[in-house]
Amino acid sequence: MMKEPYIAAIGNACYDEYYSADSWVENGEKLLIRPMEKQAGGMIPNAASVMAAYGVHTYLINYMNDGAGNQELKRDLAAAGLDVTHIITDNRLPDAKCIIVLTPAERTVLVLDFPHPPRVLPPKTQEILRNAAYVYTTMVEMRRFENDLHQADDWRIHGAKLVFDVEASSFESPNDPLFARADVLCFNKGGFEKYVGKRDAEACIQNLLNRGCIVSVTLGADGCQCWDARSHVRLPGWRVNAIDTTGAGDTFNASLVCGLLQGKTLKAAAQFANAAAARATTVLGPRGGAVSMDTVEAFINHCQKGMEQHGCL
Repeated sequence: MMKEPYIAAIGNACYDEYYSADSWVENGEKLLIRPMEKQAGGMIPNAASVMAAYGVHTYLINYMNDGAGNQELKRDLAAAGLDVTHIITDNRLPDAKCIIVLTPAERTVLVLDFPHPPRVLPPKTQEILRNAAYVYTTMVEMRRFENDLHQADDWRIHGAKLVFDVEASSFESPNDPLFARADVLCFNKGGFEKYVGKRDAEACIQNLLNRGCIVSVTLGADGCQCWDARSHVRLPGWRVNAIDTTGAGDTFNASLVCGLLQGKTLKAAAQFANAAAARATTVLGPRGGAVSMDTVEAFINHCQKGMEQHGCL
């Protein structure tokens, strides 16, 4: 009997501390912020939670200390449906944390950065990665492994497809050799602009497509664009009453990958992901998108009927 395909997500879990402010500040100014609440987060765990909510077996692979706070966090991740059996204990690491400041216009995320010892994978975890349908992570996370390029090649040789969530802060140069090892690249707008730089955008995309890569670019309220070897999909944003955009990109990426895992066309996967991300912004918290596929379909149906209680016009 063939095993159900699964996804392995590699990334730091942390608590997101929420604050509100009337506006953001210029350099050198003070900012008055008001505490709101603390929620379990982390961009990769957020995306992984969405995958798990869709019914996909999803492993979270992470390195953390075994302090009380992380034990609580681990229980929370398991309650979200994630397989946490390959979270690896490393007591050299401090607790991870994000500070999220919500303003009427947008939200700003401050990520606590600290040195990470080179990561070594236990043999059983290596097998999980080799046999995954998709390995979902960032270039920052990949670089923390010893022999990161060899690791990426090894997983792909064994059949796993490698997905990178790409933001401007996650890479230094468009010549990073990890780009050539990606099967799916999920850019946000800033990440794509940095990747293209002064080059021709269409030529950049075509070069990626020629290597067999699928490319998506999220554009916030303006929707998304996606490409594969056969198609180019351009979708406008859904008009919703957004409360918190934290995790919207994670929801889009997770939904797109799950759609591809299910064998959907790129257009169908992108349409679902675009709606799922919009719906996630109507919920406070980084895991607003971690709901069933039926919930997203209901949102789509209600919005298409113009139901005002769902914030759609």
